[in-house]
Amino acid sequence: WIVVEYWASLPAPGRQVEIRSPDAPYPYLVFLPEGYTAGDRTWPLIVHLHGSGERGHDLRAVRTTSLPRLLDRGRRVPAIVVSPQCPPGETWSAHAIVALADSLARRFAIDQRRLYATGYSMGGYATWEVGWTFPGRFAAIVPICGGGPAAWGPRLASLPTWAFHGARDDAVPPDETVKLVEAMRQAGGTPRLTIYDNLGHGIWDQVYATDEVYEWLWTHETP
Repeated sequence: WIVVEYWASLPAPGRQVEIRSPDAPYPYLVFLPEGYTAGDRTWPLIVHLHGSGERGHDLRAVRTTSLPRLLDRGRRVPAIVVSPQCPPGETWSAHAIVALADSLARRFAIDQRRLYATGYSMGGYATWEVGWTFPGRFAAIVPICGGGPAAWGPRLASLPTWAFHGARDDAVPPDETVKLVEAMRQAGGTPRLTIYDNLGHGIWDQVYATDEVYEWLWTHETP
């Protein structure tokens, strides 16, 4: 794998590389879209958050599944994609996730009106949490097989959300997503919800392989 230590050089567009930088709260993988050149234009940023099984000190674990694996296999997304790694035994911090986005903004040509958060399992919970903790910061979120307290519904109601869950998920009950989506709707929100009737917990590859998900993201930006 290509590793860029402490921001030694700019990653090549169209390739996913590992970054370990002293000003970022997490080490991370970063993918720059084809055609990326600093200063030419700004690009959307997708912050992708992994599940509990990919925690550690080796970013190769993050590449083994989900969106990072699809990018390594040739999936092309017209956005900057960052996939940080959570340390062993820890859970995601919403404040650290936003601090990471801030550090990326100092290094890459990011459109601050088009920041998107997504993640699965532990990262799905964190996606909900970062949207609730920092309302108005992200243009849209895509939480996958996660959840959160129904009490978060009113504060999340205005945040464009497309949530996914597997009906046969025996790791995170589908109700974790459904109750929060319903709370948002009761508060006047219009979140989208997709339940895969015949699938269990590991639905993230299917979600990130769906073109409509990205097309939906690009329709949203913050004021």
